Amino acid sequence: MDVDGVSVTARGITVVGPEGVVFANVSAHVEPGSLATVVGHAGTGRTSLLLTLSGRLRPVAGHLDVSGHVLPDRAGTVRGLVVPARVRPGFELQQCLRVKEVIRERRLTTGVTDDDVTAAFDLVGLDPDPDALISDLHPGGQLLVAVALGAAQAPPGLIVDDVDLGLPEAARTRAWTALSEVARTGTTVLASAADPPRTADETTVIRLWPEGEVSEDTTEPLTLFDIEPPQNGGTVR
Repeated sequence: MDVDGVSVTARGITVVGPEGVVFANVSAHVEPGSLATVVGHAGTGRTSLLLTLSGRLRPVAGHLDVSGHVLPDRAGTVRGLVVPARVRPGFELQQCLRVKEVIRERRLTTGVTDDDVTAAFDLVGLDPDPDALISDLHPGGQLLVAVALGAAQAPPGLIVDDVDLGLPEAARTRAWTALSEVARTGTTVLASAADPPRTADETTVIRLWPEGEVSEDTTEPLTLFDIEPPQNGGTVR
């Protein structure tokens, strides 16, 4: 795979839902072909931020563009560039299907070939039993199947929600390694997790704080974000 990944630039974006502010004043820059992780506890807006960055949720303030496509005006274009591997709830593998059935379904809906799928499974380091039910797979295996099916499309951008949910340390390491491998193909990977990855060599961490929490260096109870730079000399702008 050799993919031209998307870039993402957000400046002061805010999303409001039926119950009020979901997140506010988020700014970040994600380079093409990189791994970025939205980190925060449940309720901080992790999933909503992924949906916003991929053109699936409308910001009410701030500037957001994906490879020059300004949102929300070009949301349709961005949705075609940044595809979901897993988003909870709403876009998950059906537990009642077998691996071969979800592969067949994805081939029909996206046009990927058997070779594309095989290469994607090799990329994430998974060789699942095609007759296995999705529900019988370990949660880490379910995640990797979803990531592989998304990566098989060679999308410019891929969103992966709740990477570390329910996974022991070894499975988390395997998941982050797989996402790093996808990013190395050129696809920009936008992920969410409760904790930042410990093993990914180069990742941008966008840390969301719950509304009302006060960080050590501020006295204002706002919904805040923090950005941690990639390791190994990477940069955040």
